[in-house]
Amino acid sequence: MAEKTSSTPHEDEIGRLKARINDLESELHRSKSSSDSKPGSRREETRRTVDSMRDVSQSKVDAVSRTVRGISLASIEGLRLFADSLSAFGDTVISRNTGNGNTSTRELGRRLPGDIAEGVAEFCDRIVDIPAQAAERYSKAHREGQRSDTAEDKSRRSESRPSSESGSSAKSI
Repeated sequence: MAEKTSSTPHEDEIGRLKARINDLESELHRSKSSSDSKPGSRREETRRTVDSMRDVSQSKVDAVSRTVRGISLASIEGLRLFADSLSAFGDTVISRNTGNGNTSTRELGRRLPGDIAEGVAEFCDRIVDIPAQAAERYSKAHREGQRSDTAEDKSRRSESRPSSESGSSAKSI
């Protein structure tokens, strides 16, 4: 019986130590999981920094893409308007210098310089508007890209975040 009494305090001590170990392990697990999701934790700050850098780099690529697209479309618009102006010049000269059956070739030849001058005036009237219309094309293309990029960014961000973070405050870039 003496052995039973002497072993009981050791068994009690072992049981108490095992319970304390379990308590400490569960407390450690709780502190790790709560510190990872705390707003000020190092892991959360690192994740936000990485997300912010990714958003900034995507934003720069999108801005460059919109700019290149806008410049390309504005250049093409300028060429198109120049071609229209040239076409208007040709149409004006030809329509003014066409005989109606009772006009002689000599009369048409005499009127040709005036008809050309009228065509040049029409050409100049149209060509003056090319820069403004090309700039408008650039602006419109740039804005179109911005709207679609914004929608794509929102969907990318919501897909990359866990569902528990979707209600968190919005990031400002």
